[in-house]
Amino acid sequence: MNIRFNILPFKNKTFLFAVLISLQFLFFSTLFLLTNHVFRSNVFQPILLSLLFVISFIIVFMVLKRFQTMLVAPVSDLVNTAKIVSEQKDYTVRVCSLYDDEFRTMSEAFNEMLDQIHSQDMELKRREKEYRKLYEESKKAEKVYRSLIHSSADPIIIYDIERKITYVSPAFTSIFKWTAAETAEMEAKFVPLSEHHVLQSIFTDLMKNKKSFNEYETKRYTKEGDLLDVNISVSCFDDHEGKPAGILMMLRDMSERKRLESQLMQSQKMEAIGTLAGGIAHDFNNILGAMMGYSEMMMMDVPEDSVHYNYLQQVMFAGMRAKDLVKQILTFSRQKEQNRIPMKIDKIITEALSLLRASLPATIDFRVKIDSIHGNIMADPTQVHQILMNLCTNAAYAMENKGELLVALEDDEVMDDGKKYDIEPGKYIKLIVSDTGKGMDQAIIKRSFEPYFTTKEQGKGTGMGLAVV
Repeated sequence: MNIRFNILPFKNKTFLFAVLISLQFLFFSTLFLLTNHVFRSNVFQPILLSLLFVISFIIVFMVLKRFQTMLVAPVSDLVNTAKIVSEQKDYTVRVCSLYDDEFRTMSEAFNEMLDQIHSQDMELKRREKEYRKLYEESKKAEKVYRSLIHSSADPIIIYDIERKITYVSPAFTSIFKWTAAETAEMEAKFVPLSEHHVLQSIFTDLMKNKKSFNEYETKRYTKEGDLLDVNISVSCFDDHEGKPAGILMMLRDMSERKRLESQLMQSQKMEAIGTLAGGIAHDFNNILGAMMGYSEMMMMDVPEDSVHYNYLQQVMFAGMRAKDLVKQILTFSRQKEQNRIPMKIDKIITEALSLLRASLPATIDFRVKIDSIHGNIMADPTQVHQILMNLCTNAAYAMENKGELLVALEDDEVMDDGKKYDIEPGKYIKLIVSDTGKGMDQAIIKRSFEPYFTTKEQGKGTGMGLAVV
């Protein structure tokens, strides 16, 4: 606000006072001359001069006093008020408006200016208070959001509008191993090459339409180079002006879920096969019993040196092999029906090895490391026996009937990583079966425990050995 004061009235007052003083001087000069003419005597002349001087001084003093009241006092009041406003920032003070003419007009204008400044100051303080409250609320909200992001179990990445990574959460570092200081290196390796154009398309659409993307399944690399299955949700966030400020990406590691789903499917598959196998095994056993029974009776009526006796003998061998297969099928179908009892595992292992030595080729070198100090375990003796027989038979086949086969028992203690083996932490006994065969690739390892899956030639494997294990 601009206020202009007309200084012309001040010049008029000054001119008026000058005229009054001049007239006063003229009046007293005339009076002095007249008096001097009347009182020519030298005796009265000094007294008269002194009296005139005193009267002149009194009149001049009164004129100056009036001048101060009319001009100096209003100006002084205005200056003092301006000083208070300047030094104390007090816009409630006012200039006295009881003066006449121009000074009153000036005082009212000055007071009006102070009223407007005071109103603006109050509005500024109100807005400042409001903005401070909003600032505190935003700081509090930011603290809450940072706490949520920091404590989130799902990895979180924040990008700026230039699509540069500005933040990674502790959960991200824990799972993907990249830290906030390694974002420059991470951006080149984190996203698979086949996903770069997809990510760019998502970011462009987000910035343009502010449309969120939820539950997008893809893959991402860890710092070690492992490729993880992830579920991604992406959204755009704005600044205080409503303009896009960046992108927030939340990732969910789906590797464990995929593994559990695979295990569930495998379990359901095994259960279905087991139910089917158990249903037909009993009928198949009855058929085998009849076949082997009649074959055995025929062998009693045929000479041993006859070729037919040899044929019947082969039928009996095949029947025994089929009987073993049925036994394995029944064992597989009844995996949940286990009769666990306290037992000495080293005794069962020794008995099984004595049978294995007689059935495996002499070209296989047996090495056994079993101590008698092992405690009791809770297990089914028949199943332990069958597990060892199947593992050693597979090992002999893998070594093509020549090589070294190691069977050992070791004390073991599972600590906090028991979940890795799907067992409770505690003390265990480890059964080790090791051979010098060529091993298995990852594809075979994944299917090694499936029933009826075998790498043996047709007619040599049942596919039930490791499935029973």
